[in-house]
Amino acid sequence: DGTYDYPRTAPTGAADPGQDPLDRTAPKALAARADEVAVQNGAAFLPLSATTFPYACERIAAAFDHPGAGDLLLVHSPAGTDGHYTGNHGNLDVTQSRSPLILSGAGIRPADGTPTGSYGALARLVDVAPTAAKAIGIRTMQGKRLDGSAGTTYLARQDGRVLSEVLDGTTAQQGVIIVSDGMSHTRLRQLIERGQLPNIAQLVARGGFFEYGAIGNFPSNTYPGHNVIGTGCYSGHHGLLDNDWVDRKQRVVTDPYHEKIGTSDYIRSDVETLFDAATRTFGKWDGALGGAYTVSVFDPCARGAELQVLELSAAGGFPVPEGECPVVAPAGLSPYLTAGVALNQFSTMLVQRQFLEAGSKHPAPKVTILNLPLTDMLGHELGPHHAMADPAYVVTDACIGYLMKTLQKMNLFQNTLFVLTADHGMAQQDPATPGTIGDALRQAGVEAKFSSERFLYLECLDVAAPAGLAKGKSQRVEVVVKDDDYDAFNVRPPVPETAVTIQIGSQRWAGRTDWTGKVTFDVAPPAGASEATLVVDAPGYTRVERKIPIR
Repeated sequence: DGTYDYPRTAPTGAADPGQDPLDRTAPKALAARADEVAVQNGAAFLPLSATTFPYACERIAAAFDHPGAGDLLLVHSPAGTDGHYTGNHGNLDVTQSRSPLILSGAGIRPADGTPTGSYGALARLVDVAPTAAKAIGIRTMQGKRLDGSAGTTYLARQDGRVLSEVLDGTTAQQGVIIVSDGMSHTRLRQLIERGQLPNIAQLVARGGFFEYGAIGNFPSNTYPGHNVIGTGCYSGHHGLLDNDWVDRKQRVVTDPYHEKIGTSDYIRSDVETLFDAATRTFGKWDGALGGAYTVSVFDPCARGAELQVLELSAAGGFPVPEGECPVVAPAGLSPYLTAGVALNQFSTMLVQRQFLEAGSKHPAPKVTILNLPLTDMLGHELGPHHAMADPAYVVTDACIGYLMKTLQKMNLFQNTLFVLTADHGMAQQDPATPGTIGDALRQAGVEAKFSSERFLYLECLDVAAPAGLAKGKSQRVEVVVKDDDYDAFNVRPPVPETAVTIQIGSQRWAGRTDWTGKVTFDVAPPAGASEATLVVDAPGYTRVERKIPIR
């Protein structure tokens, strides 16, 4: 029937059936902190048996649509993604995949008008951009949908839907999307319910908190996640597949996470960001007060924006923050997290400056995406539910409040759509985790490249050899060894200096491939031999051993 069965053995040698992640896909699971605590049974970590993998089929399929996808896509347990971090993300499970989502302000129907009002609708991170686009008046077009078919969309490639059930039918004048990197849905929900985040609570009162959050991309990492928010399509479709991946044709690792500058070039030309769509609808900014002026501040999604801080591009010149964002770093923070507080402050002040200049140097920004990194930094260093999480979230709340007050001062607040979300979730890691699937494959002698411990690129050889040998006579045997992957010229390159041996009983023929990947032998199978063993061994590739029948 076309399916494959891979038997597994446990470390004891006993058969291990494993667990099929596609069996458990409920998107509502573990949506409150109490739910997480209940299944942990006193431990600090979420057990694999308690988690789910929402929208697993569409998220996995979209990842493999990218030409840079590996041969295998690894799925870890929630607590076993990477023991080097106290908290981590990147996985398919619901906790690492779930971002919080708050929609508020102009264009949004309030849930119940209270600081804890919530929506029961199911949402995905790919739904954020089309919903924001409709709310601020982006024109529809004939674009591509999730399955690649043509249809009416708000963005050129749109995998998500408009969350029309929370829109009120009016149009916002501008939209501000705040991405609190790595913010935990359950921690945010808990602090809102406790009344510890007054500014975010004010946003909730003018809209609502999505009870089940928004399920994000797989891999649930930073660069793909931010660009899912800004484009409305999964990373396998928008082009920025993961924090890093292997370009198989060029034989290089593509690493936007460390490159920082120029990563917008990885966004596909047939994909629109919200900035591109705003320009298409409202016209390009004319350098004065006409057209769509758009802003990306420290956010990996930047293509098409007039101000792109991470890309070091500013059509109107780089802003100089003025004044002071009145946020004090909590006592007891490490130097790393203290720097995170400063980054939150500086980023917020850059956005504030853009609105203070509205009406003089440029129009009010039509689309703003602001990245606040502190919550991600805290999650990695201490874990998402450490005692220091509360003051870190309070800092983030204060930055958001500072920006809200600026818009109120400029008489822009009432006509602004606000979105608060994250690029991915965060789960506590178990430092005792013995290793990943990648580690096990390495130990088994499988040669491969890895990207973010998510994609595995098998380093395989394409070996052309006779299907059989003739019994009882000498014959010329030619073996050709090539890389199994195609290069930039769409050919499989030869692998020279590969050790090749043919063994028949006690007789052995050995040689190395030439620059064309070819080696030849004159082989005379001894009487009574029924098969030969061909062994092909090249550094950096998985060893090939093949039986050749003698007829």
